[in-house]
Amino acid sequence: MVWGTTLLFIDSIAIILLYEHLGTWFRRVPILRLFTSDALILSFDQAGFFIALHVYSSAPFEAMIGDWMAKVCAAFVFSVMIIGYLRFVEHEEPAAEHSVKGRNIADIFYMLTFRERYEDLLQQTGRDALTGVFNRRKLELMATEAFQKETIAAKPISLLAIDIDQFKSVNDNFGHKVGDEVLQAMAITLSRGLRPDDQLFRYGGEEFIVLSPNLGPAAAALIAERLREAVNTHSETNFRGSTISIGVATAPIEATDFDSLFACADTRLYVAKNNGRNRVVSAYSQLNQDTATSAV
Repeated sequence: MVWGTTLLFIDSIAIILLYEHLGTWFRRVPILRLFTSDALILSFDQAGFFIALHVYSSAPFEAMIGDWMAKVCAAFVFSVMIIGYLRFVEHEEPAAEHSVKGRNIADIFYMLTFRERYEDLLQQTGRDALTGVFNRRKLELMATEAFQKETIAAKPISLLAIDIDQFKSVNDNFGHKVGDEVLQAMAITLSRGLRPDDQLFRYGGEEFIVLSPNLGPAAAALIAERLREAVNTHSETNFRGSTISIGVATAPIEATDFDSLFACADTRLYVAKNNGRNRVVSAYSQLNQDTATSAV
């Protein structure tokens, strides 16, 4: 009795965990996830039971097949019953009780494990509390996926590393409240200068990151210059005299992964800072500088 209860408990936990992992492929088809989870765990149990039975009583292989087919059919019937119950009995529960996204079918394993609820919450968060743009954590979650998607499709992806010049002096001279207002105004100005597909992140402090899918180096340099000019034009009125410096890098031309893309843009950002600030440094600007130096 104790052994049977323990095995049932272990099977239940295994089904729930397997159901979670199958969400990667079958998230929108709960009946398929439920049936697959039940069938796999019951098949594993049947294999173990048959081995023990064969060792002790020389049970024929046909006995295993018959029992296995019966368990798979039972798993299917059980899955249909659960989904039917959730659809026709639990369908009047508030949508928020089951999913932030408002699923059509209440999902009992979703309620038990909380994992998908947590993932849904992550998708809706990731915003910087001060500026409203995405935060650094969101960049880490989105960047690698976006990078792989664009490179697999043989499309460029550009990254702009943006830093507010001498922002510390704004806080020192006007106070942190004014500094916060400058950051908010900066986020608005940068957002207005981007394409619909571009994503703006506040990386930390006074640094922002723009991730631009399907954007080549020349176009990225132009957008960066447009952003710099927009801030420069309203420097005194909106930003307490602050300007911005920008480093631009594009993959796969200049990097083969996101970390190296970020490092390239960040390096160019500091080149811009060290060469007078209020400027854009990209592959094109460096090429122009090298050409001018060679000509001299």
